[in-house]
Amino acid sequence: MTFNDFVEVADYAVIEDAYKRAGRIISPDLATTYSEHLAAKDEDAEDEEDALINAHTDVAAWGLIPEIKDVLEAAAEALSNHWLNEYRVAIAALTDERQEAYRQIRELSANPLDVFLARPKAWLQPTMARKANGTEAPLARYGKHMLCDADGLFPDELNIWERVVLEAEAAKDGRVAWYRNPARASQDSSGIVYDDVDDKRVVRPHFVFFSQQADGSIVADIVDPHGHHLADSLPKLHGLACYAEANGHLYGRVRRFQRLKADAGCLTFKSRM
Repeated sequence: MTFNDFVEVADYAVIEDAYKRAGRIISPDLATTYSEHLAAKDEDAEDEEDALINAHTDVAAWGLIPEIKDVLEAAAEALSNHWLNEYRVAIAALTDERQEAYRQIRELSANPLDVFLARPKAWLQPTMARKANGTEAPLARYGKHMLCDADGLFPDELNIWERVVLEAEAAKDGRVAWYRNPARASQDSSGIVYDDVDDKRVVRPHFVFFSQQADGSIVADIVDPHGHHLADSLPKLHGLACYAEANGHLYGRVRRFQRLKADAGCLTFKSRM
């Protein structure tokens, strides 16, 4: 082996080491596929091996740039968000299984994204409540819910001020249905992001009411009764206000009721939006 041959082999070893470090930064898959893309376009290389070495050299050099990961992640998220928004109607027409794949892609985003709610088809809903003495009693059942039993009723355990709000809202003119928004994280649960100190959290409004307008169209109202005494009351209220400001045109109303007092079974509420 001549001295020049030794230098060439040593340089290649250094390049490959730097290339592997770059792969750990930008992901091995991205490093491999982009190297193959560069090699295929390299018209100055003597052969395929030389083209691949040149490509590895470029990727290895990029791995030495501290900002490269943040730049690539920002560009990738912007592109994926653009595609998800551009094809949202086509995605919504896919089967539930295919939509689940796109939902998982959205969950990889560093920032919260708007998603379509899945239409609820069936719930496993309790019908009995166990009392402190061990006996069971049937839960109250309510009409006009989007999901119902054979009698057209929906069993649920609501506290007193949730019942007051439900009765008042359901009695309004034009009401055709309502929806008890699940408190759990699920595809059929509407969640609104709010800031809690330095963290992102999700508030899930209690109710969605549906009304029929004079022209026959259906509008939805978000109504969320919430105690003002709770520590997260103000951040959640601010989150709902920001959501209403950005998306108010999609709803009839976005409203939160704060419970002010509860004396002798009499509740007083104040509308905040």
